[in-house]
Amino acid sequence: AELGTAAAVSGLLLVAFSWLVEDKRLFSRTAWEKKMEAESQIRALLQLDECRIDIAVPAAFANLAAVAEQLAADAQPGAAVRDGLGCVIKMRNDVVHPTRKKRTKLSYYQWAEAHSLAVHFLELALLAYVRYRGQFHPRIAANRWLGYVEDVPWIAPEDRPAASK
Repeated sequence: AELGTAAAVSGLLLVAFSWLVEDKRLFSRTAWEKKMEAESQIRALLQLDECRIDIAVPAAFANLAAVAEQLAADAQPGAAVRDGLGCVIKMRNDVVHPTRKKRTKLSYYQWAEAHSLAVHFLELALLAYVRYRGQFHPRIAANRWLGYVEDVPWIAPEDRPAASK
């Protein structure tokens, strides 16, 4: 789950660079590579008008919510509580850039939820990148029933098909 999370984050970074730097030219290559951290790069991607992907910890992810609480307790006073993306990036950084002093002990369940959320972000980012405008089954949904689908988040409510309003 740790390496799967890291791989999904790498995929998000590739999509973000391709879309925001090469295609849309919202950032210069220099600004992107030297001034922005991975979390800021991915956050810029997921919050594009063409994406509008919710980056909160999903309600059904109690284990990842515990990570957010643990990170908030360990942070400096007054630091912002990490959202789902922030948790995924922090967890990924602890694995990809380990140090002896900063080792966060996380359970497999926490890693499994982080992996599911990271892959969810990547799936939606790819669908947005190719301008998909239909429905999908979100891997993070509490509803696991066969056939359950949702509209992609970047479709405006007035543009949604009548059956899904």
